[in-house]
Amino acid sequence: MVFMIAFTFVTFVAVIGKTVNFISDMGAIPNNNSVNVSILNRDLLNSIGNFLSPMDTFLIPNQTFYLMGGVNLNNLRFITFQIDGSLVFSTHLDLWPRDGNKPEDCIYFENCNDLFFTSSGRGLINGNGEKWWGIPFIGALIRLENRPKLFHMKFVYNILIENLDFINSPYWTVHIEDVKRLIIRYTSIINKRTNSDKHTLIDISAFNTDGFDVQGENVHIHDCYIWTQDDCIAVKGNSKNMLFERITASGVGLTIGSIGTEAVDNITFRDCYMPNTYKGIYMKFNGAANTDYGGSISNILYKNITIISPSEYAIWIGPAQQADSRFICHANPCSLCWPMFRPWAKCNTPLYGNFSNVTLTDIQIIYKDNELIPHKYIGVLMAPSSNPMRNVRFNNVRSNMKKKYICQGVNGIADANTSPIPDCF
Repeated sequence: MVFMIAFTFVTFVAVIGKTVNFISDMGAIPNNNSVNVSILNRDLLNSIGNFLSPMDTFLIPNQTFYLMGGVNLNNLRFITFQIDGSLVFSTHLDLWPRDGNKPEDCIYFENCNDLFFTSSGRGLINGNGEKWWGIPFIGALIRLENRPKLFHMKFVYNILIENLDFINSPYWTVHIEDVKRLIIRYTSIINKRTNSDKHTLIDISAFNTDGFDVQGENVHIHDCYIWTQDDCIAVKGNSKNMLFERITASGVGLTIGSIGTEAVDNITFRDCYMPNTYKGIYMKFNGAANTDYGGSISNILYKNITIISPSEYAIWIGPAQQADSRFICHANPCSLCWPMFRPWAKCNTPLYGNFSNVTLTDIQIIYKDNELIPHKYIGVLMAPSSNPMRNVRFNNVRSNMKKKYICQGVNGIADANTSPIPDCF
């Protein structure tokens, strides 16, 4: 099986336009976190279309700018955003703009093309997520997913993001959907409650703080750092031709899904390092795949992935393990309490989620001395016997602790260098 990511990115032409300075040209006020200034700075950002023409640069100087949420930018073409300073979002949640009951995203772009986000040093976008997360676990039960995304784009093409740091997102951090041709490089995402180098119960209570959620085609994300309390990278449905490489990631996995009735094809993760992660390799179907026109995950390659001391499963291929409910053990379709509390906790495999041509090669799972593998399993591979995974290959997939997999409904092959070999191969 040959995996190939074949696409080109249209490089920005070095045409000199004018530079618009957020302070001197637009009147933004730095270093003032009052409500009035936060609203003013947000409203000024929303007006940049009146100041910019194609090939212009919008400069955010090296100072701190406080903003209210609801930055909405549309129909921008050939613009460079040079973020040399910090954008910090308001903690005044009672004044946050809403669309019905849902809070508007911090920053939202729609119908844009050829946008270049960069910095002469390291630009910072801070969502002040702690305020949205609230008291550990209690806050998540109150708000569930009723929180804003930090940086959201839709119906875009030719996008380049580099040299930026995103921290403390209230919800998903960088969500880019309906995209054609995207590069993200030399960028970090950090969503943490504590300074721990592991995912403590306090940290993991900041649910749904995904890193990069991408949907579309011809995507290349490389040389990035991600530490989140949910999916580090999540490839969403109706996606193809994506390459993720040289990424350090710790969270709920290098993920494909969850997928319902859509298709995902030709996705590669390679040369990635996952220290003290929660999950490692993660592919999942949700309950929508129970319909007879269920989706597909095909032509997938994970290569040269090192997973260090996962606190949950190093490899999970099967139903989405999630609740999306105030009842944490709700099976939607697979309970977060499974398999520890089975048979009471259920793990349901969607009947029509189609896995095919999945290869894991040169995967190293390393547990430190005296560490116990949760639930005594390295991983989970689960599909219904009526619709098994097809052509699953494990090449040199190794763990230094010889625990087993929960494995059913898999037509798989493992080479002699794989240890342990899943029982159902």
